[in-house]
Amino acid sequence: KRHLDTALVELEGEVASADADDPGYDYLRGRLVAVRDAEAALDRLLTQGEGFLDDLGDIHHALHETFPTDE
Repeated sequence: KRHLDTALVELEGEVASADADDPGYDYLRGRLVAVRDAEAALDRLLTQGEGFLDDLGDIHHALHETFPTDE
């Protein structure tokens, strides 16, 4: 995530300083969009992963309540 944030800041700077008439401008903008999409996808995956881990914790506790262990 840190690397994507860094890449996004760098690309935003490159796009801001680029001339819109430059032949490589559209490619540069495309890279910026791709990095933004990757960052959004990573955020979704992290959120879903955290939810999944929370659900596993709930299941773990429910199993211990259903099948208590003798200590």
